[in-house]
Amino acid sequence: MKRFTVFFIIIAAYLFATNLVLAQNAPESLANGQISIQTFTMEKSDNKVIVGMNLNLDELKLRTNRFMAFTPIIMGENGEHVFLQSLVISGRRQHIIFQREGNHEYEGAMEVRRYNRQSQQVEYLQSIDYEPWMSGSKLRIVEDLCGCGKQFASDVTTFPIFDYHPEEGVIIALVTPEIQATKLRKEEGSAYLDFPVNQTEIYPNYRRNPIELQKIISTIDLIKNDPYVSITAIDIHGYASPEGSYSNNARLAEGRAQALKEYVRKEYSFPDSIFHVQSTPEDWDGLRVYVENSELAEKQELLKIINSTLSPDNKDQEIKKRFPATYKFMLTNWYPALRHSDYVVQYVIRPFNLEEAKELLFTRPQLLSLQEIFMVAQSYSIDNPKYQEVFETAARLFPDNATANLNVAIAALNRHDWEMAERYLERAGDSVATQHARGVLLLRQGDLDNAEPLLQQAVEAGVPEAVNNLNILHKMKSNRF
Repeated sequence: MKRFTVFFIIIAAYLFATNLVLAQNAPESLANGQISIQTFTMEKSDNKVIVGMNLNLDELKLRTNRFMAFTPIIMGENGEHVFLQSLVISGRRQHIIFQREGNHEYEGAMEVRRYNRQSQQVEYLQSIDYEPWMSGSKLRIVEDLCGCGKQFASDVTTFPIFDYHPEEGVIIALVTPEIQATKLRKEEGSAYLDFPVNQTEIYPNYRRNPIELQKIISTIDLIKNDPYVSITAIDIHGYASPEGSYSNNARLAEGRAQALKEYVRKEYSFPDSIFHVQSTPEDWDGLRVYVENSELAEKQELLKIINSTLSPDNKDQEIKKRFPATYKFMLTNWYPALRHSDYVVQYVIRPFNLEEAKELLFTRPQLLSLQEIFMVAQSYSIDNPKYQEVFETAARLFPDNATANLNVAIAALNRHDWEMAERYLERAGDSVATQHARGVLLLRQGDLDNAEPLLQQAVEAGVPEAVNNLNILHKMKSNRF
């Protein structure tokens, strides 16, 4: 066993047995005041304990053949301890020896030559894996001022290590949305045009037609004048009301839908290829909705006729014959609304780069894909308020998208907002990634027993972070933090 290995064992035993009154703050100096500690930090990062010091050597005078060694030791409450990397400061001759032969007394030490009468600073930085016993432990700096190993504890300083909880080492990654090859959107509405009896020609100034035509014109103008979009299709579906013969209503529904298509095509000089025209001779589905939502005394009898297997003409005659007053009421109040042309304007939105997406997110977010919103979110740091806001915007725009809701939940988990995480996880489906996130939430809430099977499933499904998180859970169980 090397001489300095024995030395360290003796030091550890001595430090636990000594009754020295030890300072509770970081030391201001070492080497009997010859080395000042200008800055001292100890912090946690993921599952690491990091110790850093900035040492000023300006007042240190060191003989050419001597060296000093400083060894930080983390010491637990129940006798556990671990040595950090030693710092060796050498005189000129010792420095040369160490370069040629190595430092056999302090193997692996950080070695620095001292230039006497010169301004000199040394940065010490060391990290070590966190172990459960380190919570509430102390860090002491042992000094060997002669390089001989005989001054076991010439100067010892102690201060508390932060309480460290292993669950803070839990990691969970966001889920990248699928790239949307084409951002296809649509605007839709209904036009209730008035036509002279049995005619299919549109008269723009006839009765309500100026208002009804303006509906579809305004919809198309809104899209057509947008520099970010291109119209790809216009669907028109014409309907007639059930009164009269079915064959004539079929002619009227089709003819009036074609008339609206021609009106729009000529208004904008659109190619014929973007139009898709359909027709339904009689809107019995629409009439059914009116009856179902009514308080008519004969509601059930009317629905029975509407839902029967009678031909459309026979249905119309049966209602007219059995309920003449109600039939007249329907002709006046409901049937005009059953003569309509529904339209759908489909368009595509061009893709956006990051800067464009960041600008549009807070002005016209509906133009963005989920993947583009995700790109914006990743441009912000996790502690930036906009980070969470972006994910919440995504979930608001895509409320039924599991990935959008899952990423809001993960962002909330990373901010320790368990309530928000739980709320959005309810809408995030049951994917492997979602189950993993639920396991992480339970772990962070301290419900280890219910978290374990979820994390185990995620490990078996190949979720990379799940292995780390399950290990942390096992540590927490074994140490009962």
